[in-house]
Amino acid sequence: MKIEDEIFARKKVLMEKLEVFGFTKTNDLWTYSVDFLDGDFRAEINVSPDGTVDGKVIDLAAGEEYLPVRYEDRIGAFVGTVRLAYADILTKIAEACCEDELFVHPQTNRITSLIYEKYGEKPDFPFSTAPTYGVFRFPKNRKWYALVMDIPKKLVTKDPDANEIVDVINIKIDEADHDEIVARPGFYNAYHMNKKSWVSAILDDTAPDSCLMELIDKSRRFAVGSKGVRKAVAAK
Repeated sequence: MKIEDEIFARKKVLMEKLEVFGFTKTNDLWTYSVDFLDGDFRAEINVSPDGTVDGKVIDLAAGEEYLPVRYEDRIGAFVGTVRLAYADILTKIAEACCEDELFVHPQTNRITSLIYEKYGEKPDFPFSTAPTYGVFRFPKNRKWYALVMDIPKKLVTKDPDANEIVDVINIKIDEADHDEIVARPGFYNAYHMNKKSWVSAILDDTAPDSCLMELIDKSRRFAVGSKGVRKAVAAK
């Protein structure tokens, strides 16, 4: 994982704070440059319109990018010093210009916000061995209606070469709808749960938010139970 991705994981860049920190904007790109380690190196940081942070370290004596900071197998004292100093610059930017987000991927955070806006419910993170897994529950009976996991993509797609880490949401469904749902783009047989009554969706914008929320609403009704549904209908 790149240094930038590691430090800015689960962070949302607040564009209005970049200028205060010292970034300048050219077209849609925010840029920041600072010399470090007694002026021997320069950090050049870019923030794209979607909030992606990228950067490079320039060896000013050589006049070129100092690539050893990118290779984790370079563990000498000198490259370690440069890497730590660059990471410290990135960390200061993250602390000054970002807010924390619950999940890494944008669609996951959008869905989380939509669930909160509709039901006032946030995920909890109950697994000590998997602290990034978020569970959405119906508050009265604590039953799950959605589970978000960050896992290798190949675990759901069954493609052995798909090693990238993705956010996946498991949603409870009516068993009669299973085949139709998994035929949709972005949906798969459930990972690590009953494959007849649950499905998995990769949260990479393949499946539209509206489609996911429709299924999450139905999944939540399963968690509420028939008595809860009847009460809700009567209350209307």
